[in-house]
Amino acid sequence: QARIASLLSVMRLHCVVGFTALFASGIETLPNCTAPEDNSTLKTATTRLTLSNMCKHHDPPLEDADFVKQCETFCSVGGKQVGLPLVMGTTTFGFDYTEMRQLCVGGGSEDDVPRYNETAVDYCEDRSDALSQIERRVAQFVSAVKVFKEEQRALRAKMQYQVGQLQIVLRSDEFQEQMDKEVDKIEVLRDTFREFRQEATGTGQAEFKSAMDEVKSSGDLLKKVMDESLQLFSEFLDNCNTMFLSVGSQNEFLLDICAQANEACVDAEGAAHVGCCCAVNPVTAGTAKIDGISELLELDASVDRRLQATSTDVCAEARELAKDAVADAQQRVRDFGSESLLQEQEAAMRDAYPEYSEKCGGGRRLEDLAGSRSREPVDDRPEPPPAADSRRAAVCEPTVDKATGLKVAITARSEDAMCKHGTPLTDDDMVEQCAKFCEPDGVQLLMGSATYGFSLDDAGSVCLPGPDQVLDHNATHIAECEKNSQAFSRVEVRAALLIARLEEFAAARLFYTAEVSVAVQELQDFVRSDEFNVKMDKAVDKMALFRSEIRKRIVEGLAASAGKQRLLSSMEALKAPSEALKLSLEVDLEKIRVFTEECNDLYLAPGPNKEFILDICGQGNEACFSDPKSLRVSCCCAKNPLANFGDGRQHLVNGITMFDEAWVAGGRRLQQENSSDSVVLDVCAEAWTAARPAVEQTWQDIADIGHAATVQAYLGEMKTSYGDSYCSFTLEGHDFEDSASSAVQTGVVWLGVSGLAMFMVREF
Repeated sequence: QARIASLLSVMRLHCVVGFTALFASGIETLPNCTAPEDNSTLKTATTRLTLSNMCKHHDPPLEDADFVKQCETFCSVGGKQVGLPLVMGTTTFGFDYTEMRQLCVGGGSEDDVPRYNETAVDYCEDRSDALSQIERRVAQFVSAVKVFKEEQRALRAKMQYQVGQLQIVLRSDEFQEQMDKEVDKIEVLRDTFREFRQEATGTGQAEFKSAMDEVKSSGDLLKKVMDESLQLFSEFLDNCNTMFLSVGSQNEFLLDICAQANEACVDAEGAAHVGCCCAVNPVTAGTAKIDGISELLELDASVDRRLQATSTDVCAEARELAKDAVADAQQRVRDFGSESLLQEQEAAMRDAYPEYSEKCGGGRRLEDLAGSRSREPVDDRPEPPPAADSRRAAVCEPTVDKATGLKVAITARSEDAMCKHGTPLTDDDMVEQCAKFCEPDGVQLLMGSATYGFSLDDAGSVCLPGPDQVLDHNATHIAECEKNSQAFSRVEVRAALLIARLEEFAAARLFYTAEVSVAVQELQDFVRSDEFNVKMDKAVDKMALFRSEIRKRIVEGLAASAGKQRLLSSMEALKAPSEALKLSLEVDLEKIRVFTEECNDLYLAPGPNKEFILDICGQGNEACFSDPKSLRVSCCCAKNPLANFGDGRQHLVNGITMFDEAWVAGGRRLQQENSSDSVVLDVCAEAWTAARPAVEQTWQDIADIGHAATVQAYLGEMKTSYGDSYCSFTLEGHDFEDSASSAVQTGVVWLGVSGLAMFMVREF
C-alpha cells in the first residue's frame, strides 16, 4: 500500500495534458515527446512517470497491478469506481496511439464499447442531474411532511392542554361565584367558549401554520421540478443506458501510463505503451464524465472528497433536514404534558411497520390503507336497555334536532335520579363522562356543574348553528373538508411508492456495476495469463485480438446479464410512480391549499350515530332535557379538522359507542369499528417496507458474485453522509452495519469494486 501511495503521490504532482509540462533538468525523459496530433477535441493525458522512464526501468518497476490502479483512479467518478477502466497493455505487450485510439474511439458504431459520440454524451450530461433534482425536492417535501406531522401532534397536545385549562377555569371558585350571580348564565358560558375557540384557532397555531406553509411551498417546488425534470429523466433513462467513452474536465480521454517495449513516444511508429481509457454508463454512474486527471492533480491523502457521498438517499436526506424541527415539536408535546401522544405514535408505528421499527426505530402497508379508511357503522345493539325501577319509566326519550338531523344521546345514568341523588355525580365524574363522549381527540365542552345546568335549547345554542352559535356545523362543508383532507395522504402514498422504486433502482445500479467489475477483473486476469500472452506473441494484429477479447468478455458477457436485466426493469418501474406523483401534485396540492384555508376552525363533532350532545344528568330539576325549563348537565364536542389532517380519521368522536348503556332516538346504538384509530402512514417506513424484498434480493445477488464489498462501500458512503439518519436494509450472513460504522470511524472507504481493492486512509 505504501508503494501505491507513493506512486499516486508522484502522479498527483506531475499529471499534465498533452505533454506540455517542462521538467527540471537532470530528469531522464523520453526523447522529444509531444502531444499526439488529433483533429478532434480529445486530448491525451500523461504523468511524470510516463515521461521519466520506461515501465520496467522505474524503481521499483511498474507492474500490471500498478497499471490497473492508475487506470481505475483515472476512470473514477467522484472518487468511486462505477465505470469500465480499460487497461491497454501489460508488462509483456503494449500499443501505440493509433491502436489505442482505434479501441477507445472506435468507428462510430452504436455497438462500439466504448461508444464515442460527443453529441450523445452532451445530451446525457444535460439530463444526468434530472434524477438528483427530483430526489432533492422529494426529500425536502418528505422533510416538510415529517415536521408537519410532529407540529400536528404538538397542536393536539396544545389543544388538550387548553381544554384542561378551560376545565380549570370552569371549575374555579371565581367562575362558580360568577355563575351564581349571573341571570343569563348560558351567555357567560358562550363567551367563555368563544374565547377558547379564538385561542385554539388563532395565534396559538403559529408553528403549525408555518409547518403547513412549508408543506405547500415544498410541494409547489416538487411539482415544478417534476414538470421540468421528469421528461428529461425519462429521456435520460431511454437514451443513455450505454457504455460511452468518457472524458475528464479537460477532455482527456486517454491516459498514457508508460512505455512498455521501447522509449519511442506513444504516437511514434513502432511505439508500445501501456494506456488507459474509460467507458461509463451514465445511468449507473449518474454522469458521463470521469474524474480524469483532476483526481490525480487535486486529491491529497488529507482531503476527504472520497468520503463525500455522490448518491442521495431521499429518506435519510429528509430526516437530516427535519431532525431539529422534529425534536423541537416533540419537546413542546412533552412540555404540554402529552408524552402519551408520542408513545401512542411509537406503538402505532411498531404495530404497522414492525420490521422497519426494529431496524430503523420508527411506521401500514399501501395495500392496507384502502380498507383502513373505509369504516362502516356496525349495529351491535338492536334495542335500548329496559327501564329499571330507579329510572323515570322512560318518561324522557332522546330527541332529534329537526333542522340538522342531529340527535341527543342519553345514558342509563341520565335516566336515573338527579345528579345529586342515588350515587351522586361529582364535577369530576361529569368531566370524565364528557371526555369519554368526546374521545379520542375531540374538544369537550361541558355545560353545567353540580351548581348549575341548562335546557336543551340553551345548550344547543352553544353546539348548534344559530344567531349566537359558538360552534359551526355544516355537514356539506365538513364533508368537503374530509374529502380534501385525503389529498394529503394520496400525495404521501405516491411519494412512498416513488421512493421505494428509487431504492430498488439504486440497488440495481450497484448490481450492474458489480457485474461490470467482475467482467473487468476476468478480462484483466485473462490478459495477464500465459494463454493470452501466447496468443499475443503469435498475433499480427495484436489490437484486433485484444479488442475481440473485450467484446467477448465485456460486451457479450454483459448483454443479457442478470444485473443488466435488473437495471432495465428497475428503470422502467420508475416511470409510472413518477408520473403518478406528478399527477397527484397537480390535482392534490390545490385541495391541500383549500383545506388549510377553509377548514381551520372548531366545528361541532358528532358521534357515528349522529349524536351531537350527551345528556349527563339533571342538576336543578328532573324535567326532561327538551323541556325549556329543565336544568341539566350536558356535553358536546368540537374538532379542528387540521388536527387530523391526512390521518384518515373522519370528523367524528366516539360518542356513546364507548358507553355500556347509552342510546339515541330510535333505540339503536351504532358502533364504529376502530373509530378512534388513525391510519398510520409514514412515507419512509412505507417506502422501506415496499422496497425491502427487491433490494435485499439484489444485495444477495451482488454477494453471490463475490462483491459484497460493493454493498459495503455504498453503506459506508451513506453512513458517512447521513449517520443514523440512514436506514439500511439487511443481508443474511453479512454484518454491513458494523463494517460500515468501522469504515466511518477509521476513515477507510473502499474505492474499488473491480476485484483489486484500493483504499485510502484519512487522518482525523
